[in-house]
Amino acid sequence: MRFGLAAWCALGAAVVGLKAHLDLSARDQADIAVRAAGVVYRIPSAIVTNGEGWRVDLMRLAGCWDVRHAGLAPALAPAANCTGARALALDLSRLEGRAGLLSAHGVDVVFWTRFEPPASHMQALSGLVGRVQPQHSLRWQLYRLDEPGTPWVYLLTHPPRTVAEASAAYAGRCYRADIGTDIGMTCSVVERLPGGGALSFSLGPEGVVVLPEVRAQAVALAQAWRM
Repeated sequence: MRFGLAAWCALGAAVVGLKAHLDLSARDQADIAVRAAGVVYRIPSAIVTNGEGWRVDLMRLAGCWDVRHAGLAPALAPAANCTGARALALDLSRLEGRAGLLSAHGVDVVFWTRFEPPASHMQALSGLVGRVQPQHSLRWQLYRLDEPGTPWVYLLTHPPRTVAEASAAYAGRCYRADIGTDIGMTCSVVERLPGGGALSFSLGPEGVVVLPEVRAQAVALAQAWRM
C-alpha cells in the first residue's frame, strides 16, 4: 500500500512538474508559429485568447502547438489532432492600434490554419449556384449573391460555376434586417490567406461601410505575421 501511495505521489509530482515546464515555455515565447499548408505565420502570443487549457497543453506535448518546437511526446499527436485545422481566437485591441480599422470594427477575429465555409452556408449556396447570378459590388470589391426572399447576402471573391468553386470563392455572409436595403447590414467576413489559412471577423454596420479598407488591413496584418 505504501508503494502504491508513493507511486501516485511520484506521478502527481511529475505531472505538476511537466505542467510547470509547459507554462514556463509558453511564457518565454513572444509569438506562436503556426503552419497553414506551406506557409508559417507567427501570431503574437499576447493577442491569442484561447492559448491555454488542457488541449493546448496536449498539443505542446505532441509538438504541434508551435512548429518550431518538437514535442516531448510525439506519440500523442493523434490525440491532439495535430493534423486538424486550428482556430486561434484573437483580441486585436491588445495590439494598441496597430491593427487599424480591423481592430476598431472587427469582432470575433479568428486566425484559421485551414478554412472551410460553414456547412449551412454551403447548403444554401448549393441551391443558388447557377440559378442566381452574383452581382459585382464596386464598393465592396467583392461579388454579392442575394438569397431571394431572405435577409442573407453571400460574399464571393468571384462568380462560381460549381458548388466546389463557391466553396473556394466564399468570403462571408451578411444579414439585412430589411431585405429592401443594405442600411444597417452586418457581415461575417473571411479573408483568405496564402497557404489555405484565413482571417475571419464580424463587422457591424459602421464596419461594413469601410469593408474594403478593413479587408486590406487584415491582409496587411497577416503579411506582417508571415515568416
